[in-house]
Amino acid sequence: MYGATQPVQVSLALDGVTAGRVLAHLTLATTTKMSIEFSSGQEFDAAISDSAGKVVHRWGAGKMFAQMVHSLDVAPEKQWVVDVPVTPVLPPGKYSLQVWLLISGQPAKAYSASVPFEVTP
Repeated sequence: MYGATQPVQVSLALDGVTAGRVLAHLTLATTTKMSIEFSSGQEFDAAISDSAGKVVHRWGAGKMFAQMVHSLDVAPEKQWVVDVPVTPVLPPGKYSLQVWLLISGQPAKAYSASVPFEVTP
């Protein structure tokens, strides 16, 4: 595992947005090799919020994940594809996507990134 002094950067890049799907890449980058541990098969979660900050969709809600502890080595980076199907579809407006890693032993959303986006008619 790593300590608070571990140089880490979390970034999120949008790949595509429609009213019914948001596609992005989450990247965890480090300057030194590190090992991260997850307490289940779910390595990240994501939420879409409207312009008022209200969560309108949570990616992990209602999903089941394998209950297994596993770890990943990161050097110099690890990427996750974040594919968030949205039902019902989002009405036109401004939103933000926040994605966070579910690393064991770390505070909730300690390793997260967000990006604004807009759904147009």
